[in-house]
Amino acid sequence: MFTDIFGYSKMVGEDEKHALNLLEQHNQIITDSIKTFDGSVVKFIGDAVFAEFSEPTNASNCAIQIQQNFIQRKKINAKNDRIQIRIGLHMGDLVVKGDDLLGNTVNLGSRIESAAPVDGILISKPVYDSIQKDTKYFTKEIGFVKLKNIKDPCQLYKLYLDQLSFTAQ
Repeated sequence: MFTDIFGYSKMVGEDEKHALNLLEQHNQIITDSIKTFDGSVVKFIGDAVFAEFSEPTNASNCAIQIQQNFIQRKKINAKNDRIQIRIGLHMGDLVVKGDDLLGNTVNLGSRIESAAPVDGILISKPVYDSIQKDTKYFTKEIGFVKLKNIKDPCQLYKLYLDQLSFTAQ
């Protein structure tokens, strides 16, 4: 799982102290959800979080909860206190080097996140294949998307937060 705050560089440019405070809140919300779904934070990369899960259903459930938490938070906060994120999920073989994870799977996960819509979740075909039989997930195929610095287009799916948001699209 990769997450990223949308518009964070602009936030820092406008009010660095405030942006850093929001980043701290962001990290806490995401870390709490990751722990809830038995995941672990691999590392924080500026305003991005890279996490791993043993099961794609845990990652999917976590991503949904994170987005729901931020959408709920947005409803009760002033405009300049809102945090909007994008999430990308991918699975595959990893290269382990010390406490870090590397390799093509990691690169794809990061690129999928950057293609995700604001307040949204994109998942790769392997994640989709793993969760698609579970009727609690609502997905729509986006199609094959060319991702930055990735040779072949990647088949992506949007993972909706619930049936209502799925049918509203």
